[in-house]
Amino acid sequence: MSQRIEPGSGVDTLFNEISQDIFNSSLSLFKKSLLLKQLYNNYVKQPVKTKYIIDKDKKILLEQIFRKKHWLNKKERAFVAEKCGLSPRQVRVWFINKRTRSK
Repeated sequence: MSQRIEPGSGVDTLFNEISQDIFNSSLSLFKKSLLLKQLYNNYVKQPVKTKYIIDKDKKILLEQIFRKKHWLNKKERAFVAEKCGLSPRQVRVWFINKRTRSK
């Protein structure tokens, strides 16, 4: 999810000036829309994703489960996630990455 440009930050003024220049130009409507879309995507701040590091104990448990079974169904994934204190999505991604690394 993206954040809005903060009013008064200087970026919003520049953004507005450039978008007005594009809007008032003699370009075709299609080119204007492309340029405005690119401008918007470049000026909108993207949130920084934080990397979650799995504890050594959790990693050992995941490794033990992986040795027994390389693929988990939804119920197994939920059970493992509960045991490890992770989300089912984190368990899923960990297994995908582990299978990729073990090839």
